[in-house]
Amino acid sequence: MRAQLQPFLFLLFALLSLIFSLSLKAATSGEDDVVKRFSDQRLLEIGKEVYHSPGANTCQDCHGVTGEHGSRHEAANLTQPKTWRSYRALDGDWSKMDVSLRYLIQYSALKWNFHFAKEHPEIKYDWSKAGEDRYNSLMYGETQPAMIESLAQIKGEIATRNKIQLNDDQMRAVGAAAALRYVKTFAKP
Repeated sequence: MRAQLQPFLFLLFALLSLIFSLSLKAATSGEDDVVKRFSDQRLLEIGKEVYHSPGANTCQDCHGVTGEHGSRHEAANLTQPKTWRSYRALDGDWSKMDVSLRYLIQYSALKWNFHFAKEHPEIKYDWSKAGEDRYNSLMYGETQPAMIESLAQIKGEIATRNKIQLNDDQMRAVGAAAALRYVKTFAKP
């Protein structure tokens, strides 16, 4: 009996894996679609709010008010993109960096380090150019309580001001895209 069930269980597992994989791709696509509902100016405004969220382990806390000299000395200097690991490992390809950095902000370095390459095989990092082989696990992105609280407040503002209802996953996607958009304003020539 067990031997007869094994092929069935294998097929069931393969089918469920395929469904999960496709739903993950659809969710990522949906996140991109929701971000496109906002003008560049509105994303910049939202990004400023996200970045300057008060509290510990927020963008502003770790990276500093102006993108440098924050509480974590190992945090990237956001005014110098050419020094970022992603810039060096991706040869400055901003189309790839946008996908990668949005993921990093949205999910944290811990998830990025273990899942990004599997979920985005089209983006190949050459870590030999970056000097390190992964992101510092202290890059928490939007996963810390202060950031989650701030995103919930911004989500309410978006519902009122923009008349757009977002679920939590969509808000994190918008928050990450907007924060990255705002961070790009820190770059110095």
